Amino acid sequence: MTDEAFTDAEYALILRWQTPGPIADVARYAATIAQWMPVTVIDASAPALADAHARLLPAGVRHHRTGLTVPVGRHGDAHGVHTGLLPGLRPRVVIAAHDVRYDRATLAAALDAAPEADIVLPQTVLRPQPWQARWDTARSLVTRAVVSPWFGGDESATAIICRDTFHAVGGLESELLHDVPELQRTVASVGGEVVVALDVYVERLAPSVPRFWRQRVAQAHDSFAQPARVAGELALLPGILLAARRPPMLAAFALGTVLVAELGRRRAGGAEHYRADAALWAPLWVAERAVGAWAAIARRARRR
Repeated sequence: MTDEAFTDAEYALILRWQTPGPIADVARYAATIAQWMPVTVIDASAPALADAHARLLPAGVRHHRTGLTVPVGRHGDAHGVHTGLLPGLRPRVVIAAHDVRYDRATLAAALDAAPEADIVLPQTVLRPQPWQARWDTARSLVTRAVVSPWFGGDESATAIICRDTFHAVGGLESELLHDVPELQRTVASVGGEVVVALDVYVERLAPSVPRFWRQRVAQAHDSFAQPARVAGELALLPGILLAARRPPMLAAFALGTVLVAELGRRRAGGAEHYRADAALWAPLWVAERAVGAWAAIARRARRR
């Protein structure tokens, strides 16, 4: 991809912190991306933090406060972009959480994957790979194995979306579009073209252990954006409980999850990006999601 091919794209980096975060690292990363395309930081952080961010970001990076803060525990990546969409954004917008780390090659590959699509979903690869990252990687591998028009892509932290599609699915004030999976579902619901780019790999910083534990039910809640997926995940717990009555059946079930994850690891060149032992964590993740899916149902019911 040539430099000219970047001219129709803009990078929207999402901040939504309630406590101080690694703003110096984010500022350095934003400055790097700004060498290739305009960068807008959409900031839904607490007001005092947003003020500090505005001072610390490099001069070439546009900072925009949404005027809204996202409650703790609620996803807000795409929602922040919608509430903060600015005049003058280029025709394609790269949405990315603050811990996504594109380099020039992966950014070019993501933009080149499907230029005419309404939304493109790259694959995220956690770096480095402590135990919690390998556990979470198992989710990505299982999803890669079963990705389809019904199950969609992984619970992504980044997407490339057409600016006009942004407006068509709700624009600035849509309450539906509060995360990338929900954004994907809503684009599909209005007939937009959704492309899961299985061969485009973008690094994301591995979560800390406390953050990893906080994400468990929240990630399960993301599946509500994909009805077929959430139905399958809700069926996991009854299936595991039934298999547990016969240990050989439970062992076969666990082995099956490893084989599915390994299929996902090898799909579209993934073996070059995911550790060879990553699929072994699949039984642990499947057991987690079997419980988490029902916990997400309970959380959803309490909010109503």
